[in-house]
Amino acid sequence: MYKHSRLLKILYAIEGEFRFFTVWSLGLYIFSKFMYPSNALLNVTTILVLSCSLIGSPMIYCNFDEFAKMLKKNKIQTMITDFFVHILPFILVFFVIPLPKIDKSEYLKAIIYYLGIGIGYLYIYKPSRVYRASRLNDIQLVSIAILTQIAIAKLFFV
Repeated sequence: MYKHSRLLKILYAIEGEFRFFTVWSLGLYIFSKFMYPSNALLNVTTILVLSCSLIGSPMIYCNFDEFAKMLKKNKIQTMITDFFVHILPFILVFFVIPLPKIDKSEYLKAIIYYLGIGIGYLYIYKPSRVYRASRLNDIQLVSIAILTQIAIAKLFFV
C-alpha cells in the first residue's frame, strides 16, 4: 500500500509541474531527440527550450519570493529548480548537443509543430494563472514568448 501512495504522490507532483511550459518543452525535446527523430520537430523544441530558459530564469529572479511561495519551496530549492529546468537545459542544448539543420522543405512542418504545441498548451492552461507570480497577463506572457522564439529562430536557425 505504501508504494502505491508514494507513486501517486510522485505522479501528482509531476502533473503539478507539467503546467509549466518549460516542462512541456523539455519533454518534447527529449521525445524529438531520442524517440521521434524529426529535424523539424527537434528544431522547434530546441527553440522552445532555449526561449523557456531565457524567459524563465529572469522571470523567477525578478519575482523570486512570489515564485518560491507559489512553488511551495524555500529559496535554495527554488534556485536549484531554476538551475535544473532553465540554466542546465540551456547550456546543454545551446553548447553541447549538436543541432541538425532544417531543410527549407521542412519549414511548413516546423510551423505546424510550433502552432500545434502552442495552441495545445493554451487550450489546456491559462498562462496568467500558471505564471501568476510574474504578475503578467496572458497577452504579455504569450507576446514575450513568441517574440523570444522568433528572435531565437532568426538568429540561429534561419
